[in-house]
Amino acid sequence: MADSCEIAIIIPVFNEQDTIARVLTDIDRSLVEPAIVYLIADSSSDPTIPAAELAAKGIATPVRMII
Repeated sequence: MADSCEIAIIIPVFNEQDTIARVLTDIDRSLVEPAIVYLIADSSSDPTIPAAELAAKGIATPVRMII
């Protein structure tokens, strides 16, 4: 699916452990067209990346991490 996506959602993340799962879930539920989400990590001091990776496993929209 990622190859046929015309919509890319780019989200910078920094210390978003408490909100990233909800953000990704809401995006996934809102999309009508195929899309891909890019998370741009900025050296968080909390476990934002592991939280995002876990949340990404539970949604249909592909999520790519750029660390």
